[in-house]
Amino acid sequence: MLLKKPIGYCLGLIFLCAQLSAQSVPSAQELLGKEKFAEAQQELERLLATDPDDQEAQLLLGQTHCQQSHFDQAIKVLKPLRSSMKGRAALFYWLGQSYKGKLLATENFLEKGVLSSKVKEYLEQAIALDPKDVDARESIAYFYFSAPGIVGGSKKKAFRQVEAIKSLDPKRSLVLGGNLHRQNKEYPAAIKAYQALAEMELQESNWPFLLGFCYQMTTEYKQAFESFEKAISLDDKKAGAYYQFARTGVLSKQRLDQSIGYMQYFLKLNDPKSYPRASAYWRLGMLYEIKGETTEALAAYDAGLALDPKDDKLIKARKALKE
Repeated sequence: MLLKKPIGYCLGLIFLCAQLSAQSVPSAQELLGKEKFAEAQQELERLLATDPDDQEAQLLLGQTHCQQSHFDQAIKVLKPLRSSMKGRAALFYWLGQSYKGKLLATENFLEKGVLSSKVKEYLEQAIALDPKDVDARESIAYFYFSAPGIVGGSKKKAFRQVEAIKSLDPKRSLVLGGNLHRQNKEYPAAIKAYQALAEMELQESNWPFLLGFCYQMTTEYKQAFESFEKAISLDDKKAGAYYQFARTGVLSKQRLDQSIGYMQYFLKLNDPKSYPRASAYWRLGMLYEIKGETTEALAAYDAGLALDPKDDKLIKARKALKE
């Protein structure tokens, strides 16, 4: 015999679920805003255990999975929402991002084709639903730029997104344009974008750093040195700027003592997110060789090989020096 729950009990449970949803979704959104993705996931899973049909919570849960690189879990959560939330740009944006994560992680050529079509489909759908979605426009621009034409890639389409974003977010348009021009080896156009950004954000070290790289690639070494020094003046722990200053010294055969000092300081900083230390010792050895200080050059190459005994550049440089 089935025992019926009292109406008051059922109403109380419904009220409790609604109250929990009202509290948990904003709480999860706040955690997402603070990039506390694991905590947001826990909050949303707690809510969905009580109210499994809460689609807002499901959408946010898919986002948390994507931002933690749990791409399969994100897709599993988000795909069933396509019919009921077919008007939500955010749903298709996070689906596109999740498939893009899988695309970047796979080495399977056939799988790349399938995943590319999904990335293109969902990001284009997100933009169709919300033409002002800068995140989706930026994401698909990088997809268009790097994907082969056979799966929808197009550098022209990528640069169209730069123009489309210009009126929505001028700064992000400049960042995107600068990055795409730099990757396309169109350094004068990239320099123009980074100069504008440097004037817009006077205290941001990344713009003079990127300017220095572009000047380095166009052999404008004086401007490259000045740009890297500017980056260092804004952030004296910016390891990459010390490295690239020294690399400019190798390429130009100028300012050698300062370049040696900067590369030594780069090694002292020991920034794991910057350039490999073995590569730094290779550059340091080259600087010593240019100065004619072969003993110091050999010591630098040996130090690099101690870190990476299979580094071809170091092996060849040491062999050539010994000969």
